[in-house]
Amino acid sequence: MLRRLIIIGLVFATTLGLLFLQNKILVGEQELQAELRPIDGSTTASTVVFKDLAGNFIPASAHEVAQIKQRLAGDRKKKEIAATVEGPTPQDTLIVTATKAGEDQIGLRQRLVGSPFRRPNPTRPLFHVTRGIDLQGGVEFVCQLFNAENKRVDAGDEEMRVLRSRLDARGLTEPTVTRMSNGDIQVVIPGGSRADAARTRKVLETTGRLEFREVIAVYGDVFGKVGGNHPYARTTGQWTGTKPGDPDCAVRVVNNRYVFRSPTEPFRNRGDIIAIEKSRDPTAVPEVFYHLGPPKLTGTDVSQATQELFQGQNAIGIQFTSSGTGRNEAFTNDVHRRGNAQQGTGHIAILFDGRIESDPHIESPSSSNCVVHGVFTKDEIESLQNALKGGSLAVTPVVISERVVGATLGVETVNRAIETMLWSFAAIVAFLALYYRRLGLVAMGCMVVLAALTYSALSVFGATLTLPGIAGLVLSVAMSIDTNVLIYERIREEQRAGKEARDAIEAGYNRAFLVIIDSHLTTMLTGVILYYVGSGPVKGFGLTLMLGVAISLFSNVYASRLFTDFICRGQKRIGMANLIPEPRLPYIGMRKITYALSIITGLAGIGWFAFGHHAVGGSFQRNFDIEFTGGNLVQVNFATPLERAQVESALEAAHKAAASADSMLDPASLSEPQAYFSAFGQGGASRQWVFRARDEAGSLIEEKRQVLSAEQGVLERELHQLRDGGDAVRKREVERLVEAKIKEVGDQQRLVATRTDKFKRQLAQAFAGSIAAEGDEITAASWNERTLSLTLATLDAPNEAALDSAASALRKRETLESVTVASVGDAAVKVDVTYRHA
Repeated sequence: MLRRLIIIGLVFATTLGLLFLQNKILVGEQELQAELRPIDGSTTASTVVFKDLAGNFIPASAHEVAQIKQRLAGDRKKKEIAATVEGPTPQDTLIVTATKAGEDQIGLRQRLVGSPFRRPNPTRPLFHVTRGIDLQGGVEFVCQLFNAENKRVDAGDEEMRVLRSRLDARGLTEPTVTRMSNGDIQVVIPGGSRADAARTRKVLETTGRLEFREVIAVYGDVFGKVGGNHPYARTTGQWTGTKPGDPDCAVRVVNNRYVFRSPTEPFRNRGDIIAIEKSRDPTAVPEVFYHLGPPKLTGTDVSQATQELFQGQNAIGIQFTSSGTGRNEAFTNDVHRRGNAQQGTGHIAILFDGRIESDPHIESPSSSNCVVHGVFTKDEIESLQNALKGGSLAVTPVVISERVVGATLGVETVNRAIETMLWSFAAIVAFLALYYRRLGLVAMGCMVVLAALTYSALSVFGATLTLPGIAGLVLSVAMSIDTNVLIYERIREEQRAGKEARDAIEAGYNRAFLVIIDSHLTTMLTGVILYYVGSGPVKGFGLTLMLGVAISLFSNVYASRLFTDFICRGQKRIGMANLIPEPRLPYIGMRKITYALSIITGLAGIGWFAFGHHAVGGSFQRNFDIEFTGGNLVQVNFATPLERAQVESALEAAHKAAASADSMLDPASLSEPQAYFSAFGQGGASRQWVFRARDEAGSLIEEKRQVLSAEQGVLERELHQLRDGGDAVRKREVERLVEAKIKEVGDQQRLVATRTDKFKRQLAQAFAGSIAAEGDEITAASWNERTLSLTLATLDAPNEAALDSAASALRKRETLESVTVASVGDAAVKVDVTYRHA
């Protein structure tokens, strides 16, 4: 007994230690990138603004002040830079001022911007478990995809697979990834923090394309970069300009991409590109442009990427696949040979997401591995590793919307579910206490041990707790009761055979052990399948089920024996109620009847699942919820904030009043409404709600549209190949097929829009007079020559991060010369944009 007590104590002590490590120490860090913005009228002072991985404004803190002072102090390799640091200012920024005239401003900028700052994440409560989207809500992202020509394209199955794989690699956060009918992708991550949202946005906007290309020529300020004796210097020629579009600059900008200055001066190969080096300074203007050949190796040729050290700096070790090894050896041999013969630069460029990470000179050819050295952070190396695991995207995702969403299940729904579970537990406890008496106390103690250890395991693993996950936990507790009942009944039988309490306990536990192991292993196998095959809440259910089963074995076999020996010590007989007489049924003789009944009920269930819709109406999709079939999604802006109870009562009243049987507000088809909020942790009333409804007819139309869209993509790729040189007759035929397919896809899109419009009309009727009119957010507009000014009403007071993000997004548009975004009053924004000359 003492040994068991010590082991159980060690298990709980270890659990508490792991909880402390997970939630108090190993909370991670957030990477922040600094921006230096010169202060008007000063030649020595600059404002330092911090942004997270997603480009969101982050208020400065004492951590950043200390790190700036440390960087300015220098070390054995870097001299001290004389400068003062002030702040944080009322605008949550810092001010750095050089105290010596002529202080190295370039060195100061490089010292502060050259590498990211690291801020420790706040600690979490000791028993913290992230709640899922259904219980807490999370952050919603909407992504659009753009191809190499910067044209918007629809999301396909491959893009969905890659994004799901990358997001799953972040851990057990159970994100949901949905393809919308307009081709965009909606991603929702549960709970979390602003740092989690920034990392997720970075994952979404990473294409994951790793490429190895030959450096053919380098243009721009090459002499300032490498000097006159470098191989790059002899490739520059007359193209020394650094401003794209100028007569002496080799490149220009088209659709946010660098291209060669004139179509009459083509690249050596169709796959040639112009690329620039990666820079951590978002305000930096590129002055050197690399002319690169077609990709000779890509991420598909890499089997593994690991973090290594190169000359004291983070580097990435690349291990090639068997086929990639051959390509790499041939590629580096060719570049090395022509470099020595001065027929090439002898350099290759290693690009990730279109930016040059490193441009090493090939001193000797490599084969199965190489090391990429540059300026890498841990997050960047992890991002590259996840991208290589999940696969690269042929398109570029752009996040066009990021919002905080409320829980998909209302507080009342969650409370009812938890209340039901508590009443169930109370009934179980009452039964155990009355029927098994003191052994019932043992079962209750095992329940407490199981629930505590399972909940702690979820926290240690960083899992997300959803309502299905809670159901898995309840099922595990119920199985633990089943295990205890099995043991107690076995003890009862041993006592009937004349054994005393101690011998009956020994025999009862020993003889029930194999049966318990058998039942637990089959349930564990079910959990493993659900975890590896399922996604989202199904994965959460499988995880909690596996944890619960494993911990159940410990609590109900090992801990239970300790509790039983302790509570029954000194007893000659264990008292138990005998309210139910022992049944004596001919189980073996009835086996044929039970086999037949099992087969009949199984076939009947399968038949109803497959063909039941013919009897009750609808289609086969009636068997599935909106997560599987898709449906309509409409966002509604209300004139005043509404509570969930108000929204649900209006929907219920509208459905009851609807005369049509084709009402889309049927509670059987309508998902729980979900609110949008302006910040994490908010709840209650909201002016912005999103409604989802299952629509069988619309889902069938959308399914057909997706098939047609996939066929269109196949034809367009074939046409692209034919335009490079092919059968002219086949080319004209494919062009006609593409035009016909575009028309078919457009027809299906209009039918889908018709279904969505119907849903919108029914919502408008349900909330008549409460919905804000479209366009009401524009409170003022004016046009002065090339400048457009708009005043927009917002749902909440805009913060600095939102204003900065909006301005950054607008500045990416090539047609705009200048952009200003500023808050006006408590809940309004003024946007001034000036267009370029035509």
